[in-house]
Amino acid sequence: MKLISIDWLEVYCLEPVTMDAAFFERNNFPVKRRAYGTPQYREMFTILTPDDNEFDYIEVRRNPYSVKSKGGIMADNACHLRLSNRFCYHPRAVDVFLNFLSYFGYIYKNTSRIDICADFQRFDNGWNPQEFISKYMREELYKEVQPRLSAISSSTKSDAQLFSIAAHGTDKPNVRYWNSLTWGSSKSNVRTKMYNKSQELKEVHDKPYIREAWQRAGLNPCNGDVYRVEFSIKAATDFVCKETGEMERMTLWRMQTDTARILWFTSLAFRYFKFREVVYTRTGRRQRKDRCPEVRPYDTTGATARVPIALSNVSALDWSTERVRMWLENQIQEMDSFEQSAALEVLEFIKKRYRTDSDYQSAPILEPLANAVQ
Repeated sequence: MKLISIDWLEVYCLEPVTMDAAFFERNNFPVKRRAYGTPQYREMFTILTPDDNEFDYIEVRRNPYSVKSKGGIMADNACHLRLSNRFCYHPRAVDVFLNFLSYFGYIYKNTSRIDICADFQRFDNGWNPQEFISKYMREELYKEVQPRLSAISSSTKSDAQLFSIAAHGTDKPNVRYWNSLTWGSSKSNVRTKMYNKSQELKEVHDKPYIREAWQRAGLNPCNGDVYRVEFSIKAATDFVCKETGEMERMTLWRMQTDTARILWFTSLAFRYFKFREVVYTRTGRRQRKDRCPEVRPYDTTGATARVPIALSNVSALDWSTERVRMWLENQIQEMDSFEQSAALEVLEFIKKRYRTDSDYQSAPILEPLANAVQ
């Protein structure tokens, strides 16, 4: 039994008009203003629910420093909006967010970050989460992808240095208890975490709405700690399905239903939460990883791997395929002239970095973008 939820939901939008804190106050929304902004935005405030409880609703960052009208890089009316953590656990969280954006006329551009997680007390294969972590830390399991490992404390917000293990736990006479692990670079499109959520709620910040969600899903903390496996996806990541070659972007509309969230989590687990059992030869040496038995803590039957597309693996794509060509043409339709020019420069960089001129002269995939910016 597990509960699959969204824990972080942030989007990049354009404002139809000036929508500062005063704008929402005029529309009868209480607002918490912050005295300072962020490195990208001058203003930051939180819109509260217009009722007696006044819960955090939407966090807004707006009024960018570097704007195109003054030679910068961001649209003058750019902003980032984040659904509060409480409303992420609303049964219709994505609909709540989409209704807000639609009501005020925001122009949705992309999803800048989304965290999708599973809370559970036992894995689908019956393993106890703490036993699983202990086996991994005893080097009895390999992880298939994301070899960069950090062991982090659930009571701190700072990650350990990459390539080192700064483990947090309890060293008892008969057992060493681990709290949390993180796989993948902080710059990765997808990052994987596993940690003791019950302990975090006790030691850091109790969130009754999460415990209520557990109760609705049938998770009872009296039967043992609740653990969480979380995939953090950022920066409007595009994915390609390894089985079909089809590409898709992680948008709000792909996360609207419980079924959609389950499918995405299962697909991510299929790729990013796959392990192999360490096996030794008769001479005491470790067997080659690809010859070791697979270990899948989650049931991923029928799932296919979705791989994020980044500059590091652009060279692996077949640029002449019609599917990639159509995908690129769709992206161009959403670009303004500044973005098209920037995209062309990026493709020129890819051309020089990964292929020879002769390869690219025969690649028709470049034609739509080249024509668009002429």
